[in-house]
Amino acid sequence: METFRKNRGENANQVNRFLAYRCDQNFLARFIERNPNFISELRVGSYLYAVSDVDVIVRLLEYGLLPENKRLNSVAKIRELAVDIPDAGFLRDNIRKLLTEAELQEILDHVRTTLLSNFDDCIDDWRESYNGRDDPQEHFSDLEDAIEEYRKAFIAREISTNEIEEAVAMLGAVVEELRADMPPEPDSDDFYGSDTSGDDSKESRSVFDDVDQ
Repeated sequence: METFRKNRGENANQVNRFLAYRCDQNFLARFIERNPNFISELRVGSYLYAVSDVDVIVRLLEYGLLPENKRLNSVAKIRELAVDIPDAGFLRDNIRKLLTEAELQEILDHVRTTLLSNFDDCIDDWRESYNGRDDPQEHFSDLEDAIEEYRKAFIAREISTNEIEEAVAMLGAVVEELRADMPPEPDSDDFYGSDTSGDDSKESRSVFDDVDQ
């Protein structure tokens, strides 16, 4: 199975999901015993909910098979992604299990003091990657979703959401600005060609017109 996992990336995802959702504790323990480098090679990346390595890390924690140093390394990466992407996936119930309450609170404080207080820099980064053709709302949708998840978490912990609301307003203004700069959609007549059949009928004359008269 380990050879199959290493051959191609999609194989790794299949094996990870098999280990995370279809194996019991004994099977995982034997697998780790036979593959001692497996845990150290697991990586935490964005977006957390889509990374199969994270699924395995969570399952190992639940079975008591995750070394504490690996958990701490995962928490450090989650903290980094929470601001740099930003990735709010750690707030999902399954991934939140990796964090102590103190670690969760510290990450939210980090989001407030680092991301939200400099949100214009975050928007600039996202704006630079906008291609000018797609709907701006769609381009910023992942960012909007992350901010909304942070808003819910702040409310649940009675943290002021003033900076969240400012970020939402700033993001909405940028989306509207980009929409205003988009080229207008082509007129339907321009796209399909204008209908000139009526004019042609007036100008064209039959060779028998004079005969009929």
